[in-house]
Amino acid sequence: MLFEIHSSSDATLVRCSGRMVQGDGPDGLLRAVMSQDCRNIQVDLSKVSCIDANGLGALAALETWARRAKCRVELLNPSERCREALEKTRLISVLQVRWTTPNGAAA
Repeated sequence: MLFEIHSSSDATLVRCSGRMVQGDGPDGLLRAVMSQDCRNIQVDLSKVSCIDANGLGALAALETWARRAKCRVELLNPSERCREALEKTRLISVLQVRWTTPNGAAA
């Protein structure tokens, strides 16, 4: 899995792409996000092609970390596979998930 981090004064955007599966990114995503010094972190999942239990666990761990650190983690535009996995596991009701339009407005 690859990710890019873009920081501004009010938020940090982490763009993920590739496979979010065991041995291929979830741990790196956790380290990258948890190392940010920001109250608002957005994780763009639109380019994630595959996610397994380890990837879902990493997203749940981010939410737990955010609550303890008094941060906000928001998942943006999950790909169809991510959305299906989040819905099937019912994590979509626990995690902050938002779909946006190309100009950044909420859909």
